[in-house]
Amino acid sequence: MSPSIIIVLAVLTGVTGSPSVATSPAAVDATAHPNSVVEETEIFGWQQVSVEKEAEEDAMATGELNPNHYPAQRAAKVVQHYLNVQYGSPFRLFGLHKVHSGNAEDVADSGRKYQLEISVQEIINNASDNKQVKFDCHVLLHEMVSQEIIHWKLLFTWSPPDGVKVLQMEKLPHCHDCKVPPNTN
Repeated sequence: MSPSIIIVLAVLTGVTGSPSVATSPAAVDATAHPNSVVEETEIFGWQQVSVEKEAEEDAMATGELNPNHYPAQRAAKVVQHYLNVQYGSPFRLFGLHKVHSGNAEDVADSGRKYQLEISVQEIINNASDNKQVKFDCHVLLHEMVSQEIIHWKLLFTWSPPDGVKVLQMEKLPHCHDCKVPPNTN
C-alpha cells in the first residue's frame, strides 16, 4: 500500500459531518465541548414548524375508583396507618385485607376527599412477661423421602437475651378424609 493512500484514509476517518448541514456561529453553545459543533439541519421541501405542547396536569382520577388500582390502594393504606397509630399497640396490629370500593372527589380548598369500603384484619399478639414475644403457629413440614406433609402446632417465645424457646410442641393428626375447602380465587 502506498503512503498516499494511507494519508487519504487517515484524513477521511478524522472528518465527520454531512455536506448538506449548515452551521451558524450564533447557534454554538458556549458550554459545549470545544471540539463539538452544533448542527442545524435543513430538509428541502419541508417547512420548519414549531409545535407547542400544552402543559398537562398530573391529575388523579375522580369519581369511582377501581379497588385494585393504585389510588384506592394508597388511600386504604393511609386508613390502615391511621388505625395502627390511633388504636394499635405493640401487641395489636391492623392489616389491610381488601378494598371493596372507593370514590374520590376534589375539594376546593383542601385537596381530595376519599370514601372507601375496606376490610381490615386485626392481628393480636399474645402479651408475655419479661419483654418476650410469644408465637402460636401452625407449621407444615415437607418430608423429602416420603413426600408427606407433617402438621405441627408450636407455641414458642423469643427474647433478645434468651433467643427462641419452645414452650409447647404438638404433632397434629394426619387427616386423609378431610375435605379441602373450595378455592374462592
